[in-house]
Amino acid sequence: MRAVVSAAHAPEEREPRPGLAYNRRVLLLLAADVNAFDHELLQFLNCDFTSPWFARLLRLMQDKWIAVPFFLVVLVALSFLDWRRCVRALAAAALGWGVSMLIASVLWVTLERPRPPWVYENVVQSAYATPEAVAGCATVPDTVVVRRHKSGSPGFPSRHAMTAGVFAMVLTLAWWWVGAGAWVFALLVAAGRVHDGVHWPTDVMAGLLLGALMGWAAWRVVPRILGRIGLGKLVAASASQGDSNGEPGPPAPVG
Repeated sequence: MRAVVSAAHAPEEREPRPGLAYNRRVLLLLAADVNAFDHELLQFLNCDFTSPWFARLLRLMQDKWIAVPFFLVVLVALSFLDWRRCVRALAAAALGWGVSMLIASVLWVTLERPRPPWVYENVVQSAYATPEAVAGCATVPDTVVVRRHKSGSPGFPSRHAMTAGVFAMVLTLAWWWVGAGAWVFALLVAAGRVHDGVHWPTDVMAGLLLGALMGWAAWRVVPRILGRIGLGKLVAASASQGDSNGEPGPPAPVG
C-alpha cells in the first residue's frame, strides 16, 4: 500500500519546454555553421590561394621583428605632429598588449581549442613536402598545409591577431588616417595565420576583436594612470588640437 501511495504521489516527469528545445537546436545549428565556415575559409586561404608573392607578403607581416619596429618607426615619425599623442599611443599599445596576452593565456587554458593540424587527418609540412604534395591539398580531402612549425598550444584566440588588433585600434584613435593603414596590416596578419594553417578563421577574428577592445580601453585608461603618478602632462592634449576622441583640450592661459 505504501508503494502505491508513493507512486501516486510521485512527481510526474516534465517534458522539456519547447523554448529550451528550440534554443538548443539553434545553438547546434550555429555551431555547425561556424564549423563549416572555418573549414571552408581555411580551405580557400590554405589550399586554394597559393600565390607565391602573396605568401611571402603574409610571412613578412607576421614577423614580429618587422611589425614591432615598424610600429615604433611610425610613432617616431608622427611625433613631429604631436609627441604627446605618440606617448599616449605607445603607452596604450603596451598596456593593451599586456592585458591581451593575459586574456589569451586564460582562454587557452579554459577553452583548449585545437589548432587545424590537430584536427585534420593529413598534415603537409610545406618545408619538407614536394611542391606537388602542397598543390594537391586542394584535391585531397581532410588535408591542411602547415607553413610554419606546428605549435603545441591551443589556438583560440590568435595572439598574433590580438597584437595586431591592439596596435591598429590605438593608431586609429590617435590618427584615423594612420589607423586605416594599420587595419590593412592587421587583416594581412590575420589572413597569414590562416594561410599558414596554424589557426582557424574564427581564432583570428576573435583575436582582432579582443585586441581592438583592449586597445580602445587602454587608450581611455592611460591618461588616468599617468595622471595618478604625476605624468599626466606627457599625454595632455594641446589647447589647439584637443583630445583625439573629440573632447576639447584645456583652456589656453589668459594674459
